[in-house]
Amino acid sequence: MTEGNGLQNLVEDVLILILTHCDVLSVVAIGATSKYFHHLALTRNVWLAFVTQLVQRRFIDRRPDDENLRDLSTEQLVDKVKIIFRGPKTWSPETHPHPIESRRIVLHPDIPPGISFWKNEPKLLPGGKYVLFQNQGTLECWNVFEDELIWQHACSMNHATVLSFAAELTEDDQLIILTCQHTWNYPRKNFFEFTTLDLRTVFPSLILVGRFADSPLNDAPYTCCALCGDIAAVELNGQVTLVNWRTSSCVVILTRSPRYHSHIALATNCLVLTLLGPHGEPQLACSPLPSPASWAPIDSVREPSSSIPVEALPITFGDTISVNGRTFTHRVSRSFLSVHESPINPGRFRVWLHIANHEMGALCSYEFVFRESEVSWRRRSSVLVNPKIRFFNPAGVAFSGHVLGSPTVVFPPVPLLDELTAPRVSLTLENRGDFTHLSPYSGAVTYATNKSLAVVYYN
Repeated sequence: MTEGNGLQNLVEDVLILILTHCDVLSVVAIGATSKYFHHLALTRNVWLAFVTQLVQRRFIDRRPDDENLRDLSTEQLVDKVKIIFRGPKTWSPETHPHPIESRRIVLHPDIPPGISFWKNEPKLLPGGKYVLFQNQGTLECWNVFEDELIWQHACSMNHATVLSFAAELTEDDQLIILTCQHTWNYPRKNFFEFTTLDLRTVFPSLILVGRFADSPLNDAPYTCCALCGDIAAVELNGQVTLVNWRTSSCVVILTRSPRYHSHIALATNCLVLTLLGPHGEPQLACSPLPSPASWAPIDSVREPSSSIPVEALPITFGDTISVNGRTFTHRVSRSFLSVHESPINPGRFRVWLHIANHEMGALCSYEFVFRESEVSWRRRSSVLVNPKIRFFNPAGVAFSGHVLGSPTVVFPPVPLLDELTAPRVSLTLENRGDFTHLSPYSGAVTYATNKSLAVVYYN
């Protein structure tokens, strides 16, 4: 080897080392500048560093018996990242007539007999190692790798059941769990609990209990709940309550109209919400969190005492929902929001909004970028959809844009989605209940039957 060749090899090694510390977008941009940098951008060590980081941050699911990442080719490493942004390959009916399962994992919880098994709800946690399972009103945590029940929730009140839940997994293996519950006795007491579960020691700790307003005996009060960092949002009887579990404080957001229930999704230190504009038109809006002065301490025996009207929020923008020039002129009957952060660009979020009335339905996709106190945004796409289609709530939208149109039907990402021509993928989920969970980054589908719990991955 000549001295010149040795120096060139040294420079290339240094450049590759630098690229392993860059994000994917930067490497792709550098690779587009010349053939030489394109070659470096496709170096196996660069993609090994990317995928390793995504696995550590739980954007890519891994099992103990998976191939060692170091044994994978560059193409195999790139494919793992592509699933996040494009979804599984066999979810494209143009090239694959049927979805192909790559792995099916079956867990065996003790599901009581009876017809109400269809209400059971699973959620696969990021990384694919744990699943939370609402089993006949009791929340459980299962180790997917071991088919093992590691935790079972015990309500702080007698004769109570879990109706809705959310969770967030921290970097140090602490699972923060929000449970929204009510008692069976009349009047029903609605309340919430925050529990931390140390997944290394499997030691739980109840850290906060709070009350909501009581409700009638036949009432199903909770619409949904969400958790992001220290903040939770709970939709209850048409109102949204924000809870800061770390400071034990909360505030109720009052909507403009009792005819329209605002929905709120959470991003880092921000609220994404639907509301009515000045002329009654539905809008998507974004706001920083309410000021600390608006929050009040949580009382474990009394409902929240602090509230602010939605128009008092420091709204940074409001976009009237329209598709091809058509707006919603009649009352909206249903809507949902879903928000996912980009795994390769922190602070950048994709937002999906489904909204419908008896005349029309729309599925809109947005991109938000949060930088300190500033928010920039753009509407990625909006399409008309059949108003009869009931998209499967926030648990059914992937970062790739695939949407569950029912527990077993996957629609392609917007803007490809079209109610008349879009091909749809039908999943084989035998004897499943009503709740199907679509993991936002891995494309895994989790569902329950009357006997078991299944986690399914696709090629």
